[in-house]
Amino acid sequence: MSDADNQIDPVKVSDTISTETAMLAVSLVLFVQQNQDLIHFMVHFLAGNASGLPAPDNLKQRLEAPLKQAAELLVGAQVLNGFVRHRTPERAVTFVYIAFRYMLYAGKQPTRAQSRDLWQQVWVTARQFPIVAYEYEQRKQAGDLKDWVNEVQASARRQLRTFKDRLPKIQKNIAGIYSKAYKTFLGGA
Repeated sequence: MSDADNQIDPVKVSDTISTETAMLAVSLVLFVQQNQDLIHFMVHFLAGNASGLPAPDNLKQRLEAPLKQAAELLVGAQVLNGFVRHRTPERAVTFVYIAFRYMLYAGKQPTRAQSRDLWQQVWVTARQFPIVAYEYEQRKQAGDLKDWVNEVQASARRQLRTFKDRLPKIQKNIAGIYSKAYKTFLGGA
């Protein structure tokens, strides 16, 4: 056997982690932050003392909010990452729109008047980005500002729909991971 035969191929390591893994990590942090009373229980549980075990339904109910928050945070981070990786005026406006829409309406549909106000806030804020301010002025001088604004807003609304469509799938995937972990650690359903 030659030295070449004895060489171990290096393991390929990804510089990214799966969305589900990231969401599990984030949701666990959120879970601990929101349920500090369970830290004491977890220390005892890991030491082999399962006394004081919360009811399974109670524990599952406590897991739901951090799970949903983690999914929303990670999908939002993906939107931000899209802007950071591909800095365009359109992506900047889309990021601001999704962030404002989420913060102000938390998934609810704004009224027509609220939508107009929202878009005014979005454009005022987005124009603080030099890349947006420059494009805005260029379009204004060229006389096609209205068409560009309409196109950007339509694209941002499509991205919001994509954002909303991803959440349930990611939440479902992570719920499966939680279910397996729950069964493994607590032996319940």
